[in-house]
Amino acid sequence: MWYAICSEDSDLLCNRYTAPYFALVKAMYFLRSGKYDLLSGHTEQFFNAADSAENEAVSIALRLCTAQASLSLGSFERASMALTRALDIAMENRIPSALGEFCAAFPELFGQIEQMLPEKYSVIIHQAQRLGAEFRRGVETVRTYEITYAASVQRDNFAEHYLAPLKSLLDSAESLRQELGLSVTAFKYAVMAASGLENKEICRLFSVSEDSVKSSLKRTFAALGVKNRRGLIGKIPTIK
Repeated sequence: MWYAICSEDSDLLCNRYTAPYFALVKAMYFLRSGKYDLLSGHTEQFFNAADSAENEAVSIALRLCTAQASLSLGSFERASMALTRALDIAMENRIPSALGEFCAAFPELFGQIEQMLPEKYSVIIHQAQRLGAEFRRGVETVRTYEITYAASVQRDNFAEHYLAPLKSLLDSAESLRQELGLSVTAFKYAVMAASGLENKEICRLFSVSEDSVKSSLKRTFAALGVKNRRGLIGKIPTIK
């Protein structure tokens, strides 16, 4: 379906009410892929699809796509005409949000051409820029949450993989720990180090500083007469 909509020689599909959305998908595809000439060649077809369906929001978006493409081609006059018409539709129908959504994706558009437009558009342009900034902040908030959530899930999975086996190992190796003369904390760090974890991973697992892990392992190496974590293998049990 995506190829059918976006291929350069495809016809606009569907009926009067869905055609504007297919036109917008195709226009955005041309714009995002840098096919500005193709977008310019389809503008009348796109505009007719949106205008005949009286879909003002899509009509605005299509004209903004045309304005952005025209700017990229160096045609400031055509960009100004398309943008002016988009602004007129937004003002007539009181829907600055349609401008704001586009401004969020292409914040440079209004800044590049604002000085070429009559003063009467300054208020709605500033509204669009403010809405665009709010949309971008919203997207960044969602993106930050997704990254944080993914990291949290990864951390939980990491902890789950090691902590349960570690508890079982500590119970079964208590006599060995006492024989080696290590504290519970030092023994835990040594087990993790012998199991192949780096200091940063041990820090993350137990929520401690890297300096704490380093100093503890250094004392353990000295107590066991080894030079590094590889020397722990055979002396300290490991988790597979």
